[in-house]
Amino acid sequence: MIDFSKVNILIIGDIMLDGFYHSKSIRESPEAPIPIIESFKSEQFLGGSGNVLRNVLSLGGNAEIISSVGRDFIGREVIKELKKLNIDCSSIIKIADMDTTHKQRYFIDEKPIYRLDVDSKYQKGLFLNKKKIFLDKLKDKHIVILSDYNKGFLDEEFIKFIISHSNLPVIVDPKKKDFKCYKNSFCLTPNVLEIQMALNDFNSLQLLENKIIKLKNQLNIENIVVTKSEEGMCLFSDSDVTNFTAENIEKPDVVGAGDTVIACLALCIASGLNLPKSIAISLKAASIVVGKQGTNYVTKKELDRCSSNLF
Repeated sequence: MIDFSKVNILIIGDIMLDGFYHSKSIRESPEAPIPIIESFKSEQFLGGSGNVLRNVLSLGGNAEIISSVGRDFIGREVIKELKKLNIDCSSIIKIADMDTTHKQRYFIDEKPIYRLDVDSKYQKGLFLNKKKIFLDKLKDKHIVILSDYNKGFLDEEFIKFIISHSNLPVIVDPKKKDFKCYKNSFCLTPNVLEIQMALNDFNSLQLLENKIIKLKNQLNIENIVVTKSEEGMCLFSDSDVTNFTAENIEKPDVVGAGDTVIACLALCIASGLNLPKSIAISLKAASIVVGKQGTNYVTKKELDRCSSNLF
């Protein structure tokens, strides 16, 4: 068992709202070959960097978050959800005429029908404001997470500023195709497709090992941890490649699993655990969260129960 209660994490990145709308079909419509439905459940959760935050808190750590929302209904809902977690929202920049990113997932009889995405129309010109907030919030932190969903808040200039002005390990969940802006970071956690896109090479991960090590060395990134969904994770550290096998989970729901991985990884590293052990524990956390539905998180009790032999 390990106590995360003294770990302070600074999370920076795109925040969003994930909505889930469940309906059940009553009968077929006489007007067209479509079902008549009635709504019976709707839920909304913090997504993106907000879900990373939820995972850190539910695992017993402490965190502050820097992000932006629009001055719209969804933005107000995001603030409301943050306040439920007793989070100080002073570092959430409110931007006029910007749509807060949100994803609406619709289900009929538990089957997914479609997803509606509304992405932020991010306004530039806030760099100086973001820089000041970052420097203020950096105090008393142990590690920095960049939750980059490529929605605009983490522009390349800001990312480079964070990495160059932080004396702490910076862990990045990358979404940009060009990894150059993440140069000198402590760890990247791309999935297989993201690393393939960064290399512009869509061969299997095994065939890409030399290219990944070369990229890591060129960008002076200490570690790259590639997440492989149900197959586990692969650590590229120095010239070594280490594979970590995941548990077999029936009908996994991978929504937000990457957020759980980076949250748990940061907590373990900041607690003094080495990277292989931190990855093994994070895999356990991921196996728990993919067994749940929707944008979800792992609790400290759940993690302790299934990974006590790893601590």
